[in-house]
Formats: sequence, structure tokens, C-alpha cells
Amino acid sequence: MMSYLVVGLLGLLALTIPVGIVLFLLGFGVSNFFSAFPLMKALGRMVWSTSNSSSLIAIPFFILLGRSWCDRA
Repeated sequence: MMSYLVVGLLGLLALTIPVGIVLFLLGFGVSNFFSAFPLMKALGRMVWSTSNSSSLIAIPFFILLGRSWCDRA
């Protein structure tokens, strides 16, 4: 598996594809070909469980409240 990653990484970088896109493509490729449980099946649950937190909602609201208070003065 490691040899596939190295060849894929160097091959895609040789095509002058940006590094972020190359890592994204390699991540999903490895997930689909070498994993018994592909990432695409678990992606929705992972996104929901990390974003379903009260602190992640409270921090942007706190920043927006402070910004609207400064705009009034």
C-alpha cells in the first residue's frame, strides 16, 4: 500500500496538480481501495458528530454579538 501512495503522490504532483487536491484524491482513493469500510459511508456521521456541539455554535454567535455592538457606536 505504501508503494501505491508514493507512486500516486509523485505521479499526481508531476502533473502539476496542487498539493491539497493531490492529498484529497489520495485520501479518498486509499479509502475506497484499501479499506473495508469506505470513508464516503462514514463521512456524514463524522461531520454531524463534530459539528453538533454547543461551543461551536456559541463562539460564532458571541463574535457576531460583539461585532454588532461595536457597529452601533
